[in-house]
Formats: sequence, C-alpha cells, structure tokens
Amino acid sequence: MIDLSYMFPTINSDKLCFRYYMFKCFSSTVLVNTIDVILAFRVWILYEKNRKLLWFLTILISMELISMSVLGAVAVSTMTNFLHLGPPILGCWPAGTDFDPSRLYYYYTTPTIIASFIMFLMTVYRCLFRNQMRTPILSLFLRDGAFWFLAVILVLTPEIVTGASTQHSRALSQLMIMFVFFL
Repeated sequence: MIDLSYMFPTINSDKLCFRYYMFKCFSSTVLVNTIDVILAFRVWILYEKNRKLLWFLTILISMELISMSVLGAVAVSTMTNFLHLGPPILGCWPAGTDFDPSRLYYYYTTPTIIASFIMFLMTVYRCLFRNQMRTPILSLFLRDGAFWFLAVILVLTPEIVTGASTQHSRALSQLMIMFVFFL
C-alpha cells in the first residue's frame, strides 16, 4: 500500500529489493483482508446473520484474497532488476522495459476497491434506507464503513491511476498518498 522504500538507505542487492517487495505485497494483503473480514462480519450482523449473505461475503473476501495474492505474486516475481540510485533518491525501484509486468502490482489493489465498494453499499442500504431506528451501533457501523471506504478510495486510486498512466510514476503516486494522509 504505502511505499516506504524511499526512506531506506541505498540497497545494492536485487535480492534484498525482491524480498522487500514480496514482504510489502504479503503484509498489505494480510492487513487489507483482515480489515475486510471485520467489516464483512459487521455487514453480516447488520443483515441479521443471514446464511446466504455469509456465503456471499465469504466468497467475496476469498476472491479478494486470492486475486490480490496472485496479482501481487506475479507482479513481484517479474521484478528482477532494480534501480539503485543512491542519495538523494534512496530505496529500491523496479526497472521496467517497454512491457513492464511489474505494473500488475498497481492493479492488485483493484479487488480491494471492489470488495470495499460492495460492502459499503450494503452498509449504507441497511443503515440509511432499511432501518427506521437510529441506534448508536448502526451509526458506528456506518461511520466505520464510510471511513474505510474513503481511505481505500483515497489511497488506492492514485496507485492505480499513476501506475497505469506512466512507467516512472511511483514517486508521484507516493506524493499523492502522502498528501491524502496529511489531510
């Protein structure tokens, strides 16, 4: 999700850079899916523990996990060469060619956006349009779901847009994400 490689000292080993990107892919997938599981349980509770909905949410989260894992692993496995620029530009930067398969790394966040959007719509429908009573727990579920959806959109959309638009746009993407966090 957020790239901290610019804070690391210059690494002269492609092997360490590869491990860094594998760890980044694995940890962000686990983090995002853990939060999505918690939100899925909340949606399931909102819908009065409907079994069909539980199956749907389980399949949705499983598909998100599988697609993120596959896209991330394929993207990282294609990263064989890295730029080691040194001061003042630190960290590991994948070196691409005309066809840069590592750009798949930007698209591995798309399943998160889709799953978050579906669960957010379900939460809004149940909290605002379906229930007549306003309770603190419904307000909490709606607020948490809205914050997560907003965070996903504000953080992951710049990654996808800049990753799709140009080959050397990682720095721009990270600047956009840092700006969002400062807001």
